[in-house]
Amino acid sequence: MEQPEQEWCKALQAGSDEAYKMLYEEYFYALCSFATQYLNDFETAKDLVQDVLFELWTRKWHLSSITSVSAYLYQMVRNRCLDRLKHQKVEEKYFIREDSTMETEFFLNKMFEEEMYRELKKAIRELPEQMAKVYDLTLLGLSNAEIAERLSATVDAIKAIKKKGKIRLQKKMEGFWGMVLSFYFKDK
Repeated sequence: MEQPEQEWCKALQAGSDEAYKMLYEEYFYALCSFATQYLNDFETAKDLVQDVLFELWTRKWHLSSITSVSAYLYQMVRNRCLDRLKHQKVEEKYFIREDSTMETEFFLNKMFEEEMYRELKKAIRELPEQMAKVYDLTLLGLSNAEIAERLSATVDAIKAIKKKGKIRLQKKMEGFWGMVLSFYFKDK
């Protein structure tokens, strides 16, 4: 049985508008955030990511050799960012070295962060509406008191919602993701 990602690649290669729309919705903002880590400019990052996604759409036959859409997209965005930085001759202003292990480590860390955030946002979208609002506001850095004020609730109610939500999110993001989630939302 084929994995969903391979089926997705086949649908993209076949020119499925729906598959491309799903790809765009699933990865656009995560890739923009990832590119911003390199370029330090969200608008430039958005343009770059749109170019990458457009190229993927126009060169869909190339997808037949891809085993991971996610890794492929991050690699394409990374390469475009590095090209742009080289073109602008600002390597000394950014943390880009000839030492490929340092660059690889930076790349993998940023990719991991963005994938973790993307998976977390996906799991939050599956929570009940009020619970999802609480976690979205938490990700924005709001305190329990600020969230309670925004949602016209008590701080204790927000804490209770978070406690229940944390259990649900851990189940949704089993294993490593659950451990990371537990660490991230610890006492928040």
